[in-house]
Amino acid sequence: MDGNTFNTLRAANRARQAEWDKDARITLSYRLNELAGETGEACNVGKKIERERLGIAGSRDTIEHLAEELADVVICADLVAMGEGVDLEAAVVNKFNATSEKVGLDTRLSQAVENKPNDERALWVSRVMEIREECEGAGVWNPCSGCQESVDGYVSQTDYPYSAAFGCQPGGGCSECGGLGVKWDTTDYDEMARSIMSDMVEEEAVLDAARTAYRACHSAWSCGEPHHRVKAMVDAVDALGVALGEPGARPPASSASVTAADDPREPA
Repeated sequence: MDGNTFNTLRAANRARQAEWDKDARITLSYRLNELAGETGEACNVGKKIERERLGIAGSRDTIEHLAEELADVVICADLVAMGEGVDLEAAVVNKFNATSEKVGLDTRLSQAVENKPNDERALWVSRVMEIREECEGAGVWNPCSGCQESVDGYVSQTDYPYSAAFGCQPGGGCSECGGLGVKWDTTDYDEMARSIMSDMVEEEAVLDAARTAYRACHSAWSCGEPHHRVKAMVDAVDALGVALGEPGARPPASSASVTAADDPREPA
């Protein structure tokens, strides 16, 4: 596989996973089990091919089938790498060359493309965008919090370059976002802001009404309304006044034995 093949496979894997696993639920352990399963299937096909070569009785298989299973192994290996933010092309080049150096061989594998920029994702993001809009409606790409780190709210431009394709700084790619480094956000922030403002206005209206009730009850008390008709109400709004932080509010009388005669608020 040359650099272009690696890039094409990764782009196709990303786009297909956006269709296949819309909620990004697939984990690393799932991917590794999938890879082991495909490797086992390739080994089983190889066993049957070798059985025929050795002339041993039993079922047979074909090289064509072996090619299919090996292709699944490669695809699954890239899915594992994609989910964990691994540049598989670079990893293969580095490992191949390290082994050659270790055993004293001259053959080296050159990397066709180094430090591929995030904006190369524009090659496949259009299709991913179509899929997201078909499934979830309008929205925006936001960085994946699972693979984009910040320090006191600052995100490094060096570690996470801005992507014009996504309109943000994508993360490195992880299982949470399916290797994209971003998530499709359909939150209606305008509606959220309107809802918050509405709640604030409603809360202020309730507070105004409570303050009005507090002042009205104390006004009735000071005007000489009968004690038995107002006392319980005043105690209740006293507690409300304390909770609201109303100037001059004080806790209600704690004893039922308090009477109009000894209550300092009782009019003369």
